[in-house]
Amino acid sequence: MSCSNHPEREAIVECMLCARGICPECVPDDPSHACSEACQSETAQMNWRLIGLPSACFY
Repeated sequence: MSCSNHPEREAIVECMLCARGICPECVPDDPSHACSEACQSETAQMNWRLIGLPSACFY
């Protein structure tokens, strides 16, 4: 599997949220975090939709 950010590099792990490949350079400092900000945002939006809450909250 290749890295989702660097297709020419071999991935060493998969993102816990999207299962995309991550190379050593792209591995997040905290393994519980997503492979990218975009992945974190997409996953958060999908979770909101799955549990029936609006995609934005206004305070």
